[in-house]
Amino acid sequence: MLKTRSFSPETLFSWHKPFGNDTTPVSVTPKPVFHRKKNNFRVRRNARNIKAISPILTPTPTTTPVETRTPQKVTAVVTVQKPGFLTNIRWSKVQDDLTEVFGRTLLLEFFSAELDPETGSEKETIKGYARRAGQDEDDNVKYEFAFVLPSEFGDIGAVRVVNEIHIEMYFKNIKVLDSSNGDVCLNMSCNSWVQSKFVSPEKRTFFTNKSYLPFETPSGLNKLRQDDLKAVRGNGEGERKSSERIYDYDVYNDIGDPDSPDTVRPVLGGNEHPYPRRCRTGRPKSTNDLSSETRSSSNYVPRDEAFSAVKQRTFYRKTAYSVLQVLLPILLREIRNGDVGFPNFTAIDTLYEQEDTEFTVQSNGIIGYLLIQLAKIILRFDIPEVVKRDYFSWFTDEEFSRETLAGLNPCSLQLVTDWPLRSKLDPEIYGSPESLITKKLVEQEIGGFMTLEEVMQNPSCIRSSQQGGGAEEEVTAGIRGGVGAATMMWQRRLGGGGRGGLDQGCDGGKREATVVVEGRVGEIRGLVVSGEADGLYMDGGGGGLQKAEGCDDEGVRQLGRNCRVEFYNQSLPRNMPQDLIRYFHHGHRLKRSNILNMQALEKKKLFMLDYNDLLLPYVNEIRELEGTTLYGSRTLFFLTEKGTLRPLAIELTRPPGNGKPQWKHVYRPCTDATGSWLWKLAKAQVLAQESGYHQLVSHWLRTHCAMEPYIIATNRQLSTMHPIYRLLHPHCRFTMEINALARQSLINAGGIIESSFSPGKYSMQLSSAVYELQWRFDQQALPADLIARGMAQEDPTSPHNLKLTIEDYPFANDGLILWDAINEWVTDYVKHYYPNESLVKSDQELHAWWKEIRTVGHEDKKEGWPTLKTPEDLIGILTTIIWVASGHHSAVNFGQYAYAGYFPNRPTIARNKMPNEDPSDEEWTSFLENPDGELLKCYPSQIQATQVMAVLDILSNHSPDEEYIGANISPSWEENLYIKSAFEVFKAKIELLGNTIDERNEDNSLKNRFGAGVVPYELLKPMSEKGVTGMGVPNSISI
Repeated sequence: MLKTRSFSPETLFSWHKPFGNDTTPVSVTPKPVFHRKKNNFRVRRNARNIKAISPILTPTPTTTPVETRTPQKVTAVVTVQKPGFLTNIRWSKVQDDLTEVFGRTLLLEFFSAELDPETGSEKETIKGYARRAGQDEDDNVKYEFAFVLPSEFGDIGAVRVVNEIHIEMYFKNIKVLDSSNGDVCLNMSCNSWVQSKFVSPEKRTFFTNKSYLPFETPSGLNKLRQDDLKAVRGNGEGERKSSERIYDYDVYNDIGDPDSPDTVRPVLGGNEHPYPRRCRTGRPKSTNDLSSETRSSSNYVPRDEAFSAVKQRTFYRKTAYSVLQVLLPILLREIRNGDVGFPNFTAIDTLYEQEDTEFTVQSNGIIGYLLIQLAKIILRFDIPEVVKRDYFSWFTDEEFSRETLAGLNPCSLQLVTDWPLRSKLDPEIYGSPESLITKKLVEQEIGGFMTLEEVMQNPSCIRSSQQGGGAEEEVTAGIRGGVGAATMMWQRRLGGGGRGGLDQGCDGGKREATVVVEGRVGEIRGLVVSGEADGLYMDGGGGGLQKAEGCDDEGVRQLGRNCRVEFYNQSLPRNMPQDLIRYFHHGHRLKRSNILNMQALEKKKLFMLDYNDLLLPYVNEIRELEGTTLYGSRTLFFLTEKGTLRPLAIELTRPPGNGKPQWKHVYRPCTDATGSWLWKLAKAQVLAQESGYHQLVSHWLRTHCAMEPYIIATNRQLSTMHPIYRLLHPHCRFTMEINALARQSLINAGGIIESSFSPGKYSMQLSSAVYELQWRFDQQALPADLIARGMAQEDPTSPHNLKLTIEDYPFANDGLILWDAINEWVTDYVKHYYPNESLVKSDQELHAWWKEIRTVGHEDKKEGWPTLKTPEDLIGILTTIIWVASGHHSAVNFGQYAYAGYFPNRPTIARNKMPNEDPSDEEWTSFLENPDGELLKCYPSQIQATQVMAVLDILSNHSPDEEYIGANISPSWEENLYIKSAFEVFKAKIELLGNTIDERNEDNSLKNRFGAGVVPYELLKPMSEKGVTGMGVPNSISI
């Protein structure tokens, strides 16, 4: 029935079979036109691998020679998503039902892939109506159109669709079946909305799953390809409608509302406030500011960028509950003070338990009573993971430090490389640039505060038990100096013969000694002294431990919560530990060695969260806002031998202004009550800044905001049949919709961010400042980001060709595996379509795409853009974009509720200044008498806390239809054997990453992800169940 075709040698490079797929090179006689599954080898690419044939360096269009075929009976089957229930409630329903009865719902028009070889014009198309043919097992509606494919028609290259009823229809796919046996001859993936012809006159075009670079496009599809691109670009005029699929750019001129005095905000985008571009909506201009758009209850996004039906149901079902948690406190404004904080920590706990939450009532009445009762039922949250595992973890320095490496914002910590620390801002405006974190202070912190002699030379408190030679000896001592009772145990293991008892001098062999000091919580706890005993002796007669002549100084190091002191004689300086820190014991000092903090710098032991220069320009303005405060800050950390961080100091700075001079202060961990509470309050200030930076920069700017121009350019400049479009498309899913929702209620004037985060109404200006000062495309790649922050350096002998500065850095450890997997998959994909440099240089769509991203979507950034000349350049660009959409976003998003759902762990705002900043007598007395009350007053108010908690719960949620990286193969990839094989390799690597993360989270040596009460690091674990799980890496920024 089917005839094979005969070919002349010239057709070796240009033959395209009907319903073609991409190719695997082979020189064989072509198979019949219709068959079930075909490899559809594209021999042109094989030509580059045959040495006897020169590669095609100059791309030229090709035309398939005419051939003789037998007319073929086929059936086109269109699968459409079942309309929602609400679509049945409309006046036009009866008319549409009649249209369907007469079988005129969908008009299909098939186009040949090739032009008529004789006339050079398009071949006559095949038109017909598809009739409803029932539903499949998933309740999708099927429409069928049977027709005969003429012998001269050639390959089907595209189909145009007209929707003849009054509602939009979601097309899933179009298949062409051989009517004789039902075999699938052609598969077109659509996954797109087709509007009613009564709404839009546009005829939708869908192409086959075969990908074509521009020069490869069959002659019959060139015009369709260009027309389809023009259709989505629009003309830059008019207000966009929700039914349209127009992609265009605009500045962020809809954050504020100039027509309302309290919500005036500057336009973001341009010389004054550089920023990426967003999708243009075309709404009318504001009356008071023609550069700004009017606000709307909804923001336009192209129709195909909107949430799917499943995503909508999940998102709004989750929001329906959470919105009450967000809005109910606002309704309660009439019956309570909106600025009231939590009276105690028990009141915070009741948000997570089935107990009554106390509210401060200002007025009575039945409405107020009912609202409060409703609040008691609704305001209940799941216990966040960080406090479920360890209720007190949020209070500890260990967790404060650990989360900089394995928490919600693991991409801000940087290595300290310059000393002394110094501001780069103008001292005439911001005051003295020198930091108060000095060399001496750091040496004190890493060198200790008391000598070993001072601990042990206390004859009045030593008692001992003696045993014979070679045995252990124990000394119990009480430590004086205002610290309280403690227990000291001194152990000695003798080498050689040695005398028994306590009288042991420097007269032979190496000896080991261990001193353990324990005490009450907040006093002395866990001091361990160990090392060689040469040069030390216990004088049995005098009762005190003394140091013999010629013995060297002591070095100190801390591991975990214990402080280990190692002392050496003069023969062991090479073993002196470099991670020297203080041992906090009020009134005593441990004698320091000559190791300085500069050696800590050289050994890459000092790290910092540095928000000083970024925040100082905003401090005075933000302090004029009600209910918030701000400082410039530096937080210094020290890397211990176990690979964990310990905080050394926090410096808070207030610049000159409002008639006051510059104020700055350094806070350090300490054991006296006043200093300890000041340290806790300083940490709260830093955590509030961290929360703001995380949300505005690490999360919003670097993922959501930066990604939107990539998506717009991809749709405007790359045809849907372009292989790079098809590579990127899964990573663009739903991002524009969630960004539009953010502009509507999160980052807008008066939105959640402004009302609940420290920068207040200056939040988005701060984000713009970071974009101008810090953001570069070439540093969004994970390896480049780590290197730029000093967290890694290039090393071809290390895994991933990078040597991490902190080996146990969960975000980097897991992220680099994911990065490499993405990079290898992109490399295989790109080199299949671009085996040589000339193909990259000649791809006009590709260069238009990259140019538009740089000069329009991110036009305010002139530096940091890679060139695009080679396949390797393209691989780097694409890997970066995919990493940002998947790995980076997941790392900073899906742990939000787990880490910040209990807001004392990550408060979003600091409402009060530090108690020691120019305090009045009354303020200082209040702090001394009720320090925990001062901490609670610094934390978010009840309204702020519940609003943020509810939003974080929504943003941390996975939809049931979430598409995870490496999980599902796209139809166009599956029909190409080479790409399919490459994807299977990628999928296997992604699955292996999940197993690797599980193994790492059970590794006792990795203290930053394993330990008592420690939350395992799973944010880059690829797969997840639905809901709030703290894991899962979706393809795209879909929430």
